[in-house]
Amino acid sequence: MKMAGAEGSLMWGYHVAATVRDWTVASDGAQRSLSAAIVRLDDFRLSQRPLMFVAPHRGGAWSWPVLELQAGDATLTARLGPRK
Repeated sequence: MKMAGAEGSLMWGYHVAATVRDWTVASDGAQRSLSAAIVRLDDFRLSQRPLMFVAPHRGGAWSWPVLELQAGDATLTARLGPRK
């Protein structure tokens, strides 16, 4: 399974930890991974847990818990839990 979108956010509670664009969530069996371009991030909030990746869509939003995270200068990758 592969899903993609134009924009999304990593959330720590109600706080935006990062804003991303051009995201892709790929699933290989029980493993899910996120890759995205970073628009903006807050290092402190991004270091907090729990984090959720939230992707808006026409009917609402999809969300996944973030299990592991790596953020570089321009890209972000993460291992995600099951979609909520």
